[in-house]
Amino acid sequence: MGKRFTTCLICDDVRNEVSNKTSVIGLYGTELIVRELPITLAQLCFVTSVFTEYDDPVKSLSVRVSYAGETLNVSPVEKAVLDEWARIDYGVGAEEVEEFSDDEPPRIRFSVQMTSSPFTITKEGRLSIHVETERETFRAGSLRVRRGGQPV
Repeated sequence: MGKRFTTCLICDDVRNEVSNKTSVIGLYGTELIVRELPITLAQLCFVTSVFTEYDDPVKSLSVRVSYAGETLNVSPVEKAVLDEWARIDYGVGAEEVEEFSDDEPPRIRFSVQMTSSPFTITKEGRLSIHVETERETFRAGSLRVRRGGQPV
């Protein structure tokens, strides 16, 4: 079994464009600084990706968003969706193995987009995104929310 890893982009908006492109607007770094609390953002978006070797597809997947220790949203992915993704990307990965035979095995990516709208913040804390697969749980990303400094 190959090594898997996850990432999460936290941003103001995600737009699916023509030609299979995605635009990410207002990407946050490690902190979201607000002038006052509580505050309500129009929305907050999460683009969570799981990377795995092409011949080690994810069999089950759920993304969990938590804030200050409280679960806000859990988004499971249907098995049929994961199976279709694995079927399509396995073929792409197999082609890459032949083309780049001296490289590491190719990785494939499965992404889940989630939007919380509106998103109300009542206290300082840490927003965290976790991914659970059939064999492991990852922290895909986090964002510290605090009052002060330069506001959003």
